[in-house]
Amino acid sequence: MLLLLLILFGVLSVLALLIILWDYFKHGGAAVWDTEHPGRIITQKVAKNRKKK
Repeated sequence: MLLLLLILFGVLSVLALLIILWDYFKHGGAAVWDTEHPGRIITQKVAKNRKKK
């Protein structure tokens, strides 16, 4: 029974990691705080584009 729980936990952990990595690469980087709008979270790609302007 304990082995079954450990296997289930391992599978769920790997699944969560894959979802996090997929979201990271899909949206172009990690989430960062938006300095122009307090409380809003944007991606690094958006932040870099704003900095260039």
